[in-house]
Amino acid sequence: MTAAGETSTAAEAGYNPKSSRSHALTLTILGLLAVCALFAIAVAAIHPTEFFGLSEDDSIYLSSAKALANGHGYLLESVPGSPPATKYPVLFSWLLSWVWRWQPGFPANLKLALGLNAFFGFAFIFAAFFFLRCFKALNDLERVLLVAFCGLHPVVLFHAANLLSDLPFAAVVLSALALYVGMPERDENGWMVLCCGFFGAAALALRTLGLPIVAGLVLGFVLRRRWQSLGVFSLGAAPLSCVWLGGIKLAHAQTAIGASACSSVWRANWLYYTDYLGFWRADLLQNHVVWQSLKQSVLLLLLQPGSYVIAPTSLSGLLAFVPALVLTVLALSGAWKAMRGGRISVVLLVLCLYSVPVVIWDYPAMARFLMPFLPLFVAGAWTEGKRVFTRVAATVRAHGLRQEGPAIVVLSLAALGLVIGMGGSLWKGHVALIEQAKPRASIGTEKREAYDWLRNNAQAGASVIAYEDAALYLYSGHQAFRPVIFLPAGRFKSAILESELGCISESSVETRAEYWVVSEDDFDFEWEPAATDGLDQEKRFLGGRPLLFRSRAGRVRIYRVASDAERQR
Repeated sequence: MTAAGETSTAAEAGYNPKSSRSHALTLTILGLLAVCALFAIAVAAIHPTEFFGLSEDDSIYLSSAKALANGHGYLLESVPGSPPATKYPVLFSWLLSWVWRWQPGFPANLKLALGLNAFFGFAFIFAAFFFLRCFKALNDLERVLLVAFCGLHPVVLFHAANLLSDLPFAAVVLSALALYVGMPERDENGWMVLCCGFFGAAALALRTLGLPIVAGLVLGFVLRRRWQSLGVFSLGAAPLSCVWLGGIKLAHAQTAIGASACSSVWRANWLYYTDYLGFWRADLLQNHVVWQSLKQSVLLLLLQPGSYVIAPTSLSGLLAFVPALVLTVLALSGAWKAMRGGRISVVLLVLCLYSVPVVIWDYPAMARFLMPFLPLFVAGAWTEGKRVFTRVAATVRAHGLRQEGPAIVVLSLAALGLVIGMGGSLWKGHVALIEQAKPRASIGTEKREAYDWLRNNAQAGASVIAYEDAALYLYSGHQAFRPVIFLPAGRFKSAILESELGCISESSVETRAEYWVVSEDDFDFEWEPAATDGLDQEKRFLGGRPLLFRSRAGRVRIYRVASDAERQR
């Protein structure tokens, strides 16, 4: 039959290619909107306002946003002395400053700020879909299902419920990568390249980890000798790159360091707020734990792609890591086969460059750091899994079921186990988020009682020691400081942790704090034994101090830690 005859037959049968494509596009858009709706429902179900203050970063972002909105500059207004905010790049706080301009009252504006974060969750979902179009082995239905897995993943939901820059960062990184791999060859000097540069620089202005993202994309243009495209990319990246460069030129706030036995602990505490690179040097280099930290980080990095699918914590014993390891191999193998060769191989280059600062950083939060690449890992595991089972099916057809029966049984059981493990892991993750919000809500009421007391009774300008220090500032108006910042090196050398516990009062001395707020969930965000020992040491130190306030259930208390004469010394 001729081509004309085929077309005529298709037309007679009522088949219209354009109509079919339009119908598929409509279904895809509806699917993505449904994923966004489920994402919003899931975030609302875990009551995100109850998580505020848990990580401290969220309240620091919002307090710095308040300083920007009030025209004070980019400062850490929650910290005694209001030093320059050199801890994070400015973009996320700048975005949050518009929340303060729109609704200046706190905590009334907290929901609006979390809504802004949820918007970036929607952007993450759409960017992930367009990025997955580079996986030619996937159809649009598979892409929507994989995006749903990513958008409803407990790690993504947690960072949507916490006012952190991680979800906006993941959204702009995925947007930059999707534009890079999706631009047609004939349009490598057009608007897509310009937008790719803008989103890459946005990642840099959100987090310093955006630097390897931009470097990888630039190197991709250089290796392919696309000089004109590189110029267009640089033009798009220039505005926000200048913002980032201006931020790193801010002078780090200096503070006097005495010669007491606790001076090194106080120095690390101050560096934590004002100089992250200096804090890293004080932690890993000066304590000589670089190798221990690197080994731990590399291991966690290698397990994380598979851990997104089945978290090791959902199982027990050494076998808990086997599914994650198998899935990591599948994810990386599938990603390599989909991305090798041509322009899209730059994605792997970006991932490799990005992994370098991730593994040398002293906080090995791999689930958080690798979130921009979650769709890549999930799609890699899915496509490689399909490829394995396709080969098995072909072998069965070629040799018969009797000969390949044992292999089929083993693979079927493995597949069933992975599906059950994946479902159980996601379910436990969702339940854990909901359960985590309940005690936060309960004790949060008592904390707000303490904040009200400080706002109404504490002297103007009095500083406070509190674990959730920036949240206290936003609620009460009093600047605050954490009792102690535990160096991650203490995980490898117990003497470091013991020294910090012995100097737990040093921050109150150096900041001349008058009040100390203690809560029963203090240090819950730390590792063990730092969490338990920190709370015990805090209670031991405050045992002989005057008790000024006790919440109704007694789980939050305020002590006086300095007299007026001591504060004026």
